[in-house]
Amino acid sequence: MFKNEGKEGCHVKGICVVCGLEKTVYKNRKTGKQTCHSCSERARFHAVSSHEKCFKCGEIKAVHSRGKNNRAVCNVCYYRHFVSREKCRQCGRVQKVYSRNEAGQPVCRNCFNHDSSNHEKCCQCGQLKIVHGRSESNQPICNSCYRKNPSTHEKCIKCDQVKRVCVRHELGAICENCRGQDPSTHEECIKCGRVRRVNSRDKSGRAICPACNQKSKC
Repeated sequence: MFKNEGKEGCHVKGICVVCGLEKTVYKNRKTGKQTCHSCSERARFHAVSSHEKCFKCGEIKAVHSRGKNNRAVCNVCYYRHFVSREKCRQCGRVQKVYSRNEAGQPVCRNCFNHDSSNHEKCCQCGQLKIVHGRSESNQPICNSCYRKNPSTHEKCIKCDQVKRVCVRHELGAICENCRGQDPSTHEECIKCGRVRRVNSRDKSGRAICPACNQKSKC
């Protein structure tokens, strides 16, 4: 069984204590405060000292949840491998549960993103979009503008260029391009036998490459 790091219960509508807006929120187990997804993710992204190695992909990232033996799981691996699938209340398709409405009914990510009630006006481009992050004054920022935000950029330890941080290793930040080329993220795939970037692991902890992992889902 997996537990979300600092979270409990289903996502519900409420007032975020950080941005002060009525949005989909969840309660922090430790503080009891309700925060929205974007404010929580922004705080965890910048709290580098609390990052740990994900036991699925092996990369050092913000801890999204913990599984058996208290092993850390990053946000990407959690939604890729452990989120339950249910029939979406809006589109009727069996999808990964991204959120729930006030009645506790499941909503997939696509329907959540297309729901205008979850959109806010980006403080940088002025368009109504899903909030990916927030400025220092808690103004909403969309995904496109957030990726361009200087606060998410650091000098990559591989190429020495200032780019958006994709992952972090013991020595520092790594950009998206170098991440795919980093030998430390590559292992021999248990399925095809090729040395490729680790996308997932089986129950025994053996590496599975992106191509083989995708095939197993088909």
